[in-house]
Amino acid sequence: MVIGFIGCGDSKKPAEEDGNGSGKNTQKIPAQEEELNSSLSPQFKPMGVHNVKFAGIEMIWVPAGNFQMGSSFDSPVRIMDEKPHEVELTRGFYLGKYEITQRQYALVMEENVRDLKPFPSRFQGPSLPVEQVSWKDVQEFCARLTYLERRDQRLHKGWAYCLPTEAEWEYACRAATATHYSWGNEIFLKDAAYRESAGRTKLIGQFPSNPWGFFDMHGNVWEWVDDWYGDYSSEEQVDPEGAVNGTNKVLRGGSWANLGTNLRAAGRHYLPPNTRSPTTGFRLCYKRMQ
Repeated sequence: MVIGFIGCGDSKKPAEEDGNGSGKNTQKIPAQEEELNSSLSPQFKPMGVHNVKFAGIEMIWVPAGNFQMGSSFDSPVRIMDEKPHEVELTRGFYLGKYEITQRQYALVMEENVRDLKPFPSRFQGPSLPVEQVSWKDVQEFCARLTYLERRDQRLHKGWAYCLPTEAEWEYACRAATATHYSWGNEIFLKDAAYRESAGRTKLIGQFPSNPWGFFDMHGNVWEWVDDWYGDYSSEEQVDPEGAVNGTNKVLRGGSWANLGTNLRAAGRHYLPPNTRSPTTGFRLCYKRMQ
């Protein structure tokens, strides 16, 4: 039985890296390599892709960069909590190419000490996104996966699995675009799984990826992020992590049950961290922790 942990920890050896991260109909992410920090060993150079091999989780490297987060004030579909502001992300990170599936979730969560269901979803299928998982459930998933990979000496020291911040999520979703969606300003049935096109979750990767190779950033299931929900600042932010505290955690991307406007790159949603819903899942992040 695997011991459950709360939080993420350091590890002992470099993670295995291979390949070159790209998805179908994608363009290469600019500056795929990041200058090594002096605390990192020369054997570990984050770039391309990272795979959690036992669970089949594919992740793509996202380099540091700048972007405008939120919706412009003249947007006809803007919501009040989408205040536009400049964001600088000073560190790159890996993000899941797909939403976590039910098979992947079960492989990590079997025999967990908190007695969480390894198959919690309403819509059952190994390659469907896992849903009906709370933010707190996801913390257990990330802690267990970090422990398992550290135990088997597959993590680099100081790195861990976690949820992306809200800013990291939107940066990867936009993929250097500034439109409502990563493909443009309008949404059609061929673009994503939402109320008019789905009626339930769909197999991961059935709709086109965004320009950086990420699938289902718009639609299928809402994705938990790390941040507490709160108002944006209008000033430029560096590596923002959301509100200091709160009662609700942020979700992004929209779901199969939502109207197309809810799937916009800037769209925000929030729920208490213990909420489980058939519209809610997550996407995994892997990064060097502060």
